[in-house]
Amino acid sequence: MPPSSALARRRRSRGHTQESLAERLGVDVSSVARWERGISTPSPGVRRALAGELAVTLDDLAALLGPASAAGPAAGPAAGHGVAGEPAVLIKDIWDAAERDDLAVRLGAGAPPAGGAPEPGEGRTGTATPYGSYTSG
Repeated sequence: MPPSSALARRRRSRGHTQESLAERLGVDVSSVARWERGISTPSPGVRRALAGELAVTLDDLAALLGPASAAGPAAGPAAGHGVAGEPAVLIKDIWDAAERDDLAVRLGAGAPPAGGAPEPGEGRTGTATPYGSYTSG
């Protein structure tokens, strides 16, 4: 959709620039631009906040976002989705910065030492937890 999309018109009617709306929602300004062009849609958590900022219901917001928001994963590659109907979504588009940082910390805790993973039978002992750390055995 062009920048004069229904979403852009509603944003302007509420007195927001792309930058001010992005700041209020805690997203990058390029995300707002992609929503307005119909390239992507906000994650469910951001949708609630966006609806609040624009003073619309979630149903009204879906209409503002256009057919791409209602198409879902079944829309296939023609609608900007990946192979076999999987949505082409990046973690940065789904998770906020705090969630990404938390994941990075959890993944870093389970990373092997700089010299590589220990050989079987040496190094860590105990039981692995779901987050890659170990409990003493």
